[in-house]
Amino acid sequence: MLVETTREQVFQISPTVRVVAEYEQDYETIGEVANNIGIGVQTLRVPNLFRKYSTDDEVKYEVDEIVSEGILIEDSVTDYFTDNGIPFLIYGLKGFSQGEWHTIVIYDLKKEWTIEQLSGVAEEFDALFAGEVYRVYVEHAKVFTAPDGDTRTEWSVDDDFDSTEVTEKLFTLNADFIKATFNLEVVVEVEG
Repeated sequence: MLVETTREQVFQISPTVRVVAEYEQDYETIGEVANNIGIGVQTLRVPNLFRKYSTDDEVKYEVDEIVSEGILIEDSVTDYFTDNGIPFLIYGLKGFSQGEWHTIVIYDLKKEWTIEQLSGVAEEFDALFAGEVYRVYVEHAKVFTAPDGDTRTEWSVDDDFDSTEVTEKLFTLNADFIKATFNLEVVVEVEG
């Protein structure tokens, strides 16, 4: 059974085990992710006062020069990467609030990535930009019973399972994800 609140999703596995997905507050930026996977990213267009994404690599200054000219930016960037045989993708990031957008170029200086692979990365960047990053973990219940029969349940993170980070727009916990990630199956549906 899935329960959603404004901050988290809770999927009850059994009366004493549940999986929780909550918004991650401390995750890598688009530039950090690009660096970690070995590709480049540069912001081409951005609303006023928005932070630009940038990796520090050998084409950064060329792209910055094109952007500073401000005329036919996408066409000029396309010509630059095509002329240099560098796989690239120009992509528009979209947030959930009106006015949240960036136009970025994602590229591979090593020339090992396909456009389809860069497109998959772009979708992950879109989720990062929109703040759709979740920390998913397993919790275990401890039930305490008072002498008068009253019970109290305390949930704590189960250290037998590693938490995982998910970057996906409109992510929803489900039994298939829980089985694949934690090798857990729903035992008992709990009415709540």
